[in-house]
Amino acid sequence: MWRHRGKENSLDRQSGARIESVWRNSVFLVIVGVGLGCLASGCGDKNTEPKIVWDVCGNGVLEHGESCDDGNLDNTDDCPDDAANGGTCQDPFCGDGFVWKGHEECDDGNNVSGDGCSENCEQEVCGDGVVTSPVENCDDGNTTPGDGCSENCRIELDWGCAGEPSHCIQVGIDWVDISGGRFQMGTDTGDASPKHEVTLASFKIARSEVTFGQYKKCVDEGFCSEPLYLDNGQWTDPDKENIPAFGVSWAQARAYCQWAGSSLPSEAQWEYAARSEGQTFTYPWGNEPADCDHVVAVGCSPTGSAMDVCSKPAGNTVQGLCDMAGNVAEWTEDLYWYNYVGAPIDGSPRLDTPRLSQDRVVRGGDYMTSMSEVLGYLATTRRDSHGPLAQSSTIGFRCVR
Repeated sequence: MWRHRGKENSLDRQSGARIESVWRNSVFLVIVGVGLGCLASGCGDKNTEPKIVWDVCGNGVLEHGESCDDGNLDNTDDCPDDAANGGTCQDPFCGDGFVWKGHEECDDGNNVSGDGCSENCEQEVCGDGVVTSPVENCDDGNTTPGDGCSENCRIELDWGCAGEPSHCIQVGIDWVDISGGRFQMGTDTGDASPKHEVTLASFKIARSEVTFGQYKKCVDEGFCSEPLYLDNGQWTDPDKENIPAFGVSWAQARAYCQWAGSSLPSEAQWEYAARSEGQTFTYPWGNEPADCDHVVAVGCSPTGSAMDVCSKPAGNTVQGLCDMAGNVAEWTEDLYWYNYVGAPIDGSPRLDTPRLSQDRVVRGGDYMTSMSEVLGYLATTRRDSHGPLAQSSTIGFRCVR
């Protein structure tokens, strides 16, 4: 007589046998046990170990938990061995991590486009209209250079690109070449110490701080968000077009530079460029004291606010960079730390991983900075910091690439 006990169907002990079905890790076990009956190895031994028969993917038998079994463990045919799920045979599908011969060009284990393998498991290539990061930062659906997105799907100089397929427009950034080299970064005191040697590769840097007119193009393209503008009028007013874009956070500045195929400068890149490729200059123009002929600082602006970029050419670096001191201070990519101990020596930014909410380095001083302080915030080595979401009327940015 059968007696039902939970998940077991048990024969009466006098029938001589009992069969239990057990599921473990998606593999079906058939355990042949002993009551008062016999095993092939002998009778009456209640301590005899049970015989275990495992269902196995690749044995050619369609067993519980399998949707197929073609008798092999080839992961590229019509019935792969899904080792990640305990080795059960399953029908192939895009996103299972196995390239299905004759049906898929790739399979990276997900259904996300933009990572080199599309949601349809097709190999993504330059010109397909999908931006494959990090090898591409644009893809306008063709491989024709000169339209903002190059034949290698990189944003071309003086263009900004966004979307898929990428829509590109000219930005109007004047890029200046900075030759690489070595220099002694920092000072022997304060948060700019210790002085240390840094070696940089060549790079390009914007001649001026990004202006409201340039920033508006990114906002109009839907890639950038609006600045926090608390000055007179509106930031979009025509007379503000050449004013440096302030009221943008570190995150907003990074987004703009990304749109323009560039990045915020590392702190080392910024100081190297501000010192005319690493010369021992107190100020961007040299060692002559700061005054209103060289810089937009306190008392120098007729409006008491930022002035048009490049209004003080006497304060330019040897390479012609404008406003590396004064007008508005500038975001850099780096995490702020209270000294340079452990800072990179290859010109790369100092980063936290993962990126948290710590302050970021700000450089250059602004239109409210005093000119009387020796080695004040207008000096090429002086550092400041603000939180990455701060939107200040005294902070702007420029980009490098």
